[in-house]
Amino acid sequence: AETSEDWSNLVPVNFADLPGESDPHRGYLVTANNQISDGGPYISLDFAGPARYDRIVQLIEELPNATAADMEIIHSDVVSLLAPSIVSALTTRVTQFAHPLGQWLIDQLAEWDCALSEESVEASIYSVIRRRWAESVGERLGIATPELGGPKWPSPESASRMLYEAAMHLLVDGNWHLVPGLDSEEDLDVALSACIDETLEELEQRLGEDNSQWTWGRLHRMASPHPLASALEQARHLHPPIDACPGDSDTVRCGSVIPETGERSAAASVARYVFDLDDWDRSGWVVPHGVSGVRGEGHDMDQRAAWLNCTLIPMAFTASAVEQVAAEYFEI
Repeated sequence: AETSEDWSNLVPVNFADLPGESDPHRGYLVTANNQISDGGPYISLDFAGPARYDRIVQLIEELPNATAADMEIIHSDVVSLLAPSIVSALTTRVTQFAHPLGQWLIDQLAEWDCALSEESVEASIYSVIRRRWAESVGERLGIATPELGGPKWPSPESASRMLYEAAMHLLVDGNWHLVPGLDSEEDLDVALSACIDETLEELEQRLGEDNSQWTWGRLHRMASPHPLASALEQARHLHPPIDACPGDSDTVRCGSVIPETGERSAAASVARYVFDLDDWDRSGWVVPHGVSGVRGEGHDMDQRAAWLNCTLIPMAFTASAVEQVAAEYFEI
């Protein structure tokens, strides 16, 4: 049914009214899908949080002079600036967990460097317990409804991501009491303790009882399903391989997690590049697979290893540099 809140039109916004910055005195500009202005005009609800932006700024500020190699290091950074506050909120109020590894979990997170590397056990614990908390909030709010994905409703994937982020804000900002059934510190203790027990039980079921093997790379795997391969049995060979990768939604090296699909890397950088304005031939780039869409052609998957290792492929610019690396010539 039509309501007074339905969209009816797009409100035009003058370009001059949009937030912007030109030639900043600090010598650089940074964006990371974040909301760059707290004021109007209203252009979207869906922004990334500030963690990736803040981390990039932090790393750039440490550089006396930025080189292409420095940018490559920044591309590969997997430290989460959001993790410390979430870890503190998840673990400082818990006393009623029943799992024998409950205290071990808390101690591991307390000593964690907040780097979501492939080898990190703590990254796996952190990510699963975050999802468990979000699911707990969703159940209490009763918002997992059949309407999700229907007309005028967000998809289950989008809804789960929004719930995930909102649940973290409610906890970290101390507004957890707004969630039905969480009226006291005791209620919160019970809820978070249950999340700890569920996290440990889940990791044991998924990765085995040897907790030294609960590494992030075993959970966080980059799947890039080919649309045709998903639809036709004869095209299954078009699916790229599934590989472990570090990072999460809040790290510079982005490997977005959507709770609806678990800890899989649901999205990542479709291209990384660095342009050296002092010497364009020192520029570099890389894409997740390759530049050809023809499977088996040779350039369809030849950049994948470099992308996974977060290294850049030289980008030739001048005529002489292009001539040195050219493999084929085409005349049109």
